[in-house]
Amino acid sequence: MVDINNFKWLLACLCVCSSVDACAQTKTDAKRTESFSEKIEFSPVVVQALGNPATASYARLLSGVRAFNVNHGLAPTAKLEFVVIDKSRSKNELSIRLENNAGLTSISLSSDNTFVLPTFEDFRSEDGDLIANRRAGEVVIDPVVRSPGFAKDVRRLGDIRLWCEVVAAIGEAEMSLGTRAIASLSGGFCRSSKIQVFQLQRTAVVTRAELQSGDRKLLAAIDHRRNAFSLPLYDMSWSNDSTVTIIYSEQE
Repeated sequence: MVDINNFKWLLACLCVCSSVDACAQTKTDAKRTESFSEKIEFSPVVVQALGNPATASYARLLSGVRAFNVNHGLAPTAKLEFVVIDKSRSKNELSIRLENNAGLTSISLSSDNTFVLPTFEDFRSEDGDLIANRRAGEVVIDPVVRSPGFAKDVRRLGDIRLWCEVVAAIGEAEMSLGTRAIASLSGGFCRSSKIQVFQLQRTAVVTRAELQSGDRKLLAAIDHRRNAFSLPLYDMSWSNDSTVTIIYSEQE
């Protein structure tokens, strides 16, 4: 069994948008907190470690599954999968397994490296780690929330809202108390106008994303340096059935 204490998860990349440096501004001047918004680029399960192999906490991924179930009304026909992004140059076929006190259980990967997380009912235990046959830092696991019937570059806004709830549940334990307090006081990570959530793009460079509902349109904020886009998930004047069309550089 791999000692999870030897591993560090980078679950979310956090920075603060304001007129002052994020580290200098905070507890010493509470009045300034109303003048900024928290900017969160969710990068849910980047496995970082000193050793080998790459590993991810089963319990934390299960927290994402629970958030999906609780908020499933945002995207009633969507399903939750996880995709394993292999950043290594290994020629060996990628594989993952669940390792816990009961032993080892192989997890089947689809041709696109997606999988459905085994549930608590399958194992009667939340302990253990998902372990890949790669070195630590070479694997990323991202949740994928997609409703059927949409083109590859088109997303439902409700799907993105549900995705946000999933990654927030997975990454919350790694966030600072200050960040969690801001989120709690303002309605939650995915429901607050004070928190700007960016969705990182891993496999292609995003150049434009447009939200549309009927004749109404809105361009997403793009962070080119981090290859991410942001939409006003908190703004319920945009229905869950609104669509987001994403343009990548190779499409232009």
